[in-house]
Amino acid sequence: AAAGFIDLTLGKLIRYDRAHGTEYVQLLRTFMKNECNVIQTAGALYFHRNTVKKKITLIEEILGYDVTLNENRFRIILALYLSKLQSK
Repeated sequence: AAAGFIDLTLGKLIRYDRAHGTEYVQLLRTFMKNECNVIQTAGALYFHRNTVKKKITLIEEILGYDVTLNENRFRIILALYLSKLQSK
């Protein structure tokens, strides 16, 4: 059940990262950790804020939903947490 939820929520992004050698899941994790604050996320990752904005927009295009909506944020955070538990 957890694997299905993770795949439903983040599967497209996980597959994109694998196929393209990107780290968008990690960027999304940092974005969520920083309460969806672009400036704090940029500081944490040593990116320019416009770079973070562009990458978040691309992440939303890949996933097909707005990552900042509360319902989606909850699902993303839960999926990230579950995937962390599975990797242990």
